[in-house]
Amino acid sequence: MFVFSYLQKIHTVSGCLALSTFALPIILKKGGKLHARFGWAYVFGMAGVAVTSIIMALMRLFLDQDLSEQQRDFSIFLLMIAIFTASAVWSGLQVLAWKGPCLGRQPFHGASSMAALSKGIAVEMVY
Repeated sequence: MFVFSYLQKIHTVSGCLALSTFALPIILKKGGKLHARFGWAYVFGMAGVAVTSIIMALMRLFLDQDLSEQQRDFSIFLLMIAIFTASAVWSGLQVLAWKGPCLGRQPFHGASSMAALSKGIAVEMVY
């Protein structure tokens, strides 16, 4: 599982980037260069965390032959958290891209929200 360990390293670096920059856009003056730069650093960090999480969870679920039932359930749980994280990052980017009266009116914009809603319904049905 060389790829898995490589993804873990990317996940860790992305998480460190996101954790070290998440408060700065809140503190800095909105609309300023530093606000924008640290905001994008946070977005890229969280996007890296979300993408690597989804890939690693799917790898564990479909490629790990020695997965116990508890490990499978935990991997599904982590996959749902990863989808939720990706949905939150995507929603934040939508706000930036669609300022004004057309916010959220395109069919594609609801896809990430529907994925998060489906995840919640699935959890309630299973447990």
